[in-house]
Order: sequence, then structure tokens, then C-alpha cells
Amino acid sequence: MDRDRSSLRRGQLPLRTAQASLALAFLVVMVVWPLVAILQRSLAGVGVTRIAEILSRPAVWKVVGFTIQQAALSVAATLAVGLPIAHGLARYEFRGRAVVRAAVVVPFVLPTVVVAAAFRSLADRLGGFQPSLSAVIAAHVFFNVAVVVRVVGGAWARLDPRQLDAARALGASPFQAFRRVTLPSIAPAVFAGTALVFLFCFTSYGVILVLGGPTRATLETEIQRYAVFRQEFDVAAVLAVVQMAVVAMLALVGARFQRGVGAGRGRDAPRQRPDTLRRRATVAAVVALVLVVVVSPVAALVETSLRSGGGYGLANYVRLTEANEALPIPPARALLNSLGFAALAAVVASACALVVARSIAA
Repeated sequence: MDRDRSSLRRGQLPLRTAQASLALAFLVVMVVWPLVAILQRSLAGVGVTRIAEILSRPAVWKVVGFTIQQAALSVAATLAVGLPIAHGLARYEFRGRAVVRAAVVVPFVLPTVVVAAAFRSLADRLGGFQPSLSAVIAAHVFFNVAVVVRVVGGAWARLDPRQLDAARALGASPFQAFRRVTLPSIAPAVFAGTALVFLFCFTSYGVILVLGGPTRATLETEIQRYAVFRQEFDVAAVLAVVQMAVVAMLALVGARFQRGVGAGRGRDAPRQRPDTLRRRATVAAVVALVLVVVVSPVAALVETSLRSGGGYGLANYVRLTEANEALPIPPARALLNSLGFAALAAVVASACALVVARSIAA
């Protein structure tokens, strides 16, 4: 029996080696090689003295500081909104729960420019839009609350409610039970979600550009400004290196905590019915948060798209099929192109990801 198992392991070794080699080749060709080529071309002829001079500029570190500041504030606001929603969706079963959960996830798949447009539409309905840090943070919360709900909510759903009941039976208050039982169990998921949200906010572009205004620059917008408008490619390259260093660090942190989340995977605990006043109030608060934070900006964007000529109708959608001199192709054709490219990219990415994932798992 032992010899049979040894033979089986030896037979699987070449296959695992081939899979690992294929995954490594994919990462080198699709990730490492493009990054090295971009950096090599961008930093060609840029000496250490020039790099030091760029990094010594106060304006550069002001941009770095604001990028970190807006990301940190956005993370705090996202956690404040996302954790109650994650708790409500994970612990309670109520009518319309699937719809609420789907509504939370929708913003994450929207382009950032669309998210920014939605908040501009909402601000116009509320009295007029003004670029501000508050608008940026609100859009980041709208965009990233799904991350907290999916990552933290998944860990919360697997907690056994009997542990909390036991803590309460021993005299712990609701806050003490949360601090001593719930929080230690979901802490890896909270840290993983925090790292991911910070990463997304740190690299945000469309939201900053549309809602922040010209005086609120981040590394992402400054890279574009130096490369496109000022033609200072060396400065743009140095800023890109700084950004990539932070992104790599955040990715490593996120991966570290994701492993902790994966280690505790199991079946979801049964969700409770909101059969008490406290539970009904919790569910009502969750639904209200989703309506205010997620649904209202999308509703404002839809309302704006239907408004035309002093009334409402489908005239704006009909124009999508018409030729426009300002555009090289009709908007409808651009939409079809986007769907085609997305479908092709999804097939290729899924096939490559399956190979890499299988190699890592093996």
C-alpha cells in the first residue's frame, strides 16, 4: 500500500512541475515582462540624481500625502457603512434579502467614471455639485462597500451563533460579546477587506478626476498629468514606481490576511429571523443604509438619463443609435465592441486563472 502511494506521488510530480512552470511562465509574460518594459522605457536616461531631485520635491510628497489621506478616510467611512450591512445580511434571513445583497454588489462592477457621474447627478438633485473631498469619500464608499460585505460578511456568516448565546448566558453584554467573541473571529476578514479597499481607493482615478476637482490631485491623476499634458515622462515614471511600491505592499498585506480568512472556511450558520424588535430594527437600518448609500446615486443617474427637453422619455437612449460627428463610431457600436472585448477577455482570463490556481493549489 505504501509503495503504491509512493508511485502515485512520483507519477504526479512531473504533472505538478509542468503546471507550476506554466503558471510561472504566465506570470512572467503577462505581469512581470510588461511592467519591466514600461519602467525600462520610462526611466531610460534618468539617473539617480534626477530621481532624487524628483523625490525631494515638496509637491510630490504633498500628492503622496493626499493620496494616502483620502484613501484612509475612505476606508474608515466604508467600514462604518459596510460592517453593519455585512452583519445584517450575514446573520438575518428576511424578505428581499437577495435583492438587497445584489444591490450592494452592483456598484463594484460599475466603471469609476459612471460612479462619479452618478454622484454628480445626485448632488445636482440635492442643490448643486461642488468638487470636494466629501464627494470623493462618498463615491468610494458607494464603490467599495461590496468588498466589505463580501469579505467580512462571508466570515460573519460562518460564525456559530451559539458562541454568542453562551457569552451572553455567562453575563457578557452585547458589546462585550462582540468584542470577545465576534471581533476576534472576523478580524482577519476585516483586515483583508481594509487592505483591499485601501488599495482600490489609493489607485482611484475617475472618482478623483470628476469629483475631486483640479486642486485635489493623487498619484494616479498626477501620473496622467505629467505624462500627457506636461510631457515629463521621467516624473510620471518615478511617481508610477512609488505607486507600484505601495500597491505591491498592500497586495502582500491583503494576501496575508486572505490566507487567514481562507483557513477558517466552513458552512454558513443558519440565519435568524427578525422576530424581535431589536432584530427588526437592525434589518430596517441595513435596508435604509443600502437605500441611501447605494440605491439613491444609481436612481439619480437613471433619472438624469431619462430627462430630456424639460420632460422624461427615451430620447437620450435613442441617440445612442445615431451617428455623432464628435465620435468616430456610433455609441451603440462602441457598446457592442465593449461587450465583445469583455467576453473575449473573460474567456482568456478565466482559462489562465484556472491554470494558475490549479498550480498553486497543487
